[in-house]
Amino acid sequence: MALFKHQELSEIVTRAITCGLALRRENLLFAFSQAFSSSLSGWSQTSPADALRADANDLNQLEAPVAGEIPFVVWLGNAHAMTSATRPADAQFFNEKALLAAERAAQHAGGTAGAGLVDTGRVTAITIPQVVLFRNDLLPERFFRLAAARAGSVARLTVFAYEGGQARLLPSGNPDGVFGTGWLIGPGHIMTNWHVITARQTGEAVPTDADIALQVANMKIEFDYTDAAGVTHVVQSAGLACGNPALDYAIIALQQPEPRAVLPLLSAMPALSGADPVAANIIQHPAGEPRQYGIRDNLAAVIDGDDLAYFTDTKGGSSGSPVCDDQWRVMALHKATTTALKDLSFQGKSTAWINVGTVMPAIIADLKANQAALWSGLGAEVV
Repeated sequence: MALFKHQELSEIVTRAITCGLALRRENLLFAFSQAFSSSLSGWSQTSPADALRADANDLNQLEAPVAGEIPFVVWLGNAHAMTSATRPADAQFFNEKALLAAERAAQHAGGTAGAGLVDTGRVTAITIPQVVLFRNDLLPERFFRLAAARAGSVARLTVFAYEGGQARLLPSGNPDGVFGTGWLIGPGHIMTNWHVITARQTGEAVPTDADIALQVANMKIEFDYTDAAGVTHVVQSAGLACGNPALDYAIIALQQPEPRAVLPLLSAMPALSGADPVAANIIQHPAGEPRQYGIRDNLAAVIDGDDLAYFTDTKGGSSGSPVCDDQWRVMALHKATTTALKDLSFQGKSTAWINVGTVMPAIIADLKANQAALWSGLGAEVV
């Protein structure tokens, strides 16, 4: 009995040929034993496409394990790996077919345990180590190298509160203020939230422009805060360059340009519908702590007007953090956690809360329209 019907098999073969895999037949047969691969009828074909088609037809007839694995599942897994970097939609297709082949092989096995099968007492299970389940969470080495490089442009901010032109003190006598996160949008400017530079708690009156100016002038900007006992690189603010409370962003000028790479900005948001989910990775200083990364359970959920909503973990102090895609390009400016969005489900459970950030295309459009001179001299990198 075949794993796939004729039409299904034809679709798999056509997809593989379209992806150029017929010219990489030996890669598709990687991990097969020499004896097994030599038995395939594709070797008798002169055309690469015909050889691929013959191999697929042979493998489709083998629903029982060979050396503990289902041959067609291995072949489809190889096809997935070969297309994942350059053709993610095709990689998703091959992975789905590998899962389907494994499921059908288990069904065909029935209740009789044989080679490579484990008898559970109720159902016969097949072990297949190479299939990606649901979302592909495998990340290349470059993801982490690029994260480390981009993280150097993210800073911890400490904004000290002023009221009536005077520094506001806690009952202990220590300065009052808030933590936040900022990042280089240009060599001489950092971006953060407007609400971070106001240095007020929810429900407090908005500070005057004069107090905001004092808060920005005296804020502490620390790069390289990766260890509580480590030494940071402190830079000085040169004042508020611009801000927009409605979009909740502020740009702070630095007294000296920083010799660090600016974070690239996405000019258009990715589509959130489709086979491949979009990750929302956040470099942040949660609660004023050393730099941390939100890269687990971090899928983007919806774009709601100028807001991107995502499930990535944050804390107070994460406000102003860059929300990045898997290439560490900034999609949004993290700003809050909200219950404004309804009917959300995360990991199979309903949730009222979700994190949100202002999308970069909205901020870029606002800067171009209302801060043209600043934008043109900012040195931002837009991709």
